[in-house]
Amino acid sequence: MENERTLVELLNSSQRKFKYFLMGADGVLIGFIVKFTENIKTITTDMILLALSLLLLFLSFLAAVRSIDWFHAFLHKNLSKFDPQYPTQIHGHIDKCMEEDNNKISVYSKIQLYFFYFGVVFFILWRIFNII
Repeated sequence: MENERTLVELLNSSQRKFKYFLMGADGVLIGFIVKFTENIKTITTDMILLALSLLLLFLSFLAAVRSIDWFHAFLHKNLSKFDPQYPTQIHGHIDKCMEEDNNKISVYSKIQLYFFYFGVVFFILWRIFNII
């Protein structure tokens, strides 16, 4: 039981660090794009790639925030199972809600990751077209 709890804590810690790393990378790239485009007067066609990158990175950041929100909801429901004021009859309902929350956490985490990947790809493509 103790080994299982340690593994769960290790997995949770690792996932949290990765999520916050991606959020930090999103923020850095968004900041770079905003700073780079600060003095641009005309919009060129290669800026479409940069705009797509900015949009995807922003959506990645928002997906991470939603994932964290659902994780907190999951934790609150999990803690409510230990509250003596709730009768044991509703534990099945709480378990069903926790499963739904867990699915939403998974979906938003995948969205965060894929939007981050595509945002970086569009950013690199923009940079390549800028150099050429």
